[in-house]
Amino acid sequence: MACISDNVVSEPLVKERLDYETVGDAGMIANKKLVASKFIKLKTRLFYKQQKFNLLREESEGYSKLITELSLDEPSNEFDVQYMLRVVRSLIGCFNLDPNRVLDIILEAFEQRPRLESSFVSLIREFLDDHVTLTQVLAFKFSFYGHESTPESLYLLAANLISNKLLDLKELYSYVSTSTCLTLTIYCLDIVVAEGCSD
Repeated sequence: MACISDNVVSEPLVKERLDYETVGDAGMIANKKLVASKFIKLKTRLFYKQQKFNLLREESEGYSKLITELSLDEPSNEFDVQYMLRVVRSLIGCFNLDPNRVLDIILEAFEQRPRLESSFVSLIREFLDDHVTLTQVLAFKFSFYGHESTPESLYLLAANLISNKLLDLKELYSYVSTSTCLTLTIYCLDIVVAEGCSD
């Protein structure tokens, strides 16, 4: 390491260019094992960590295409569920979208277009493997608003999901406030009564 003491090469440059074993043998670092461990963790993080985009601003093209597809005006009160499922899965794969965020956007579209209930219910049923995820996403939506400012459309969405057996009211109770539970129960009862009257 005479080249360092003669100022031919700087110490940081030597540490950067030589492998940690050589630098450790030269006594330039105190703990070779610690440096080796940090180096492996850094390489793993750089090369093997999957990057997920779960915020709209991070992968705007993929999310905007998803929103556009879900917002297409349907002259009838339904859309082709299998086509929409292929589009959703394709966008998730192509743009590396977070499936939980995609589910949230599907729920937003359903909330804004309740007249397409049968199509959205079928889409969610096909898209989801785990209904716990649906419960957690919906609970997060409720917690975002708080009871006083929660829009009626969100209660109607939850009640529709419960009446179509996509969501269990008892499971949702453990995630939301008591006042939200009471209001949601009233909406569910209204739907049950409305369905009973239409039969």
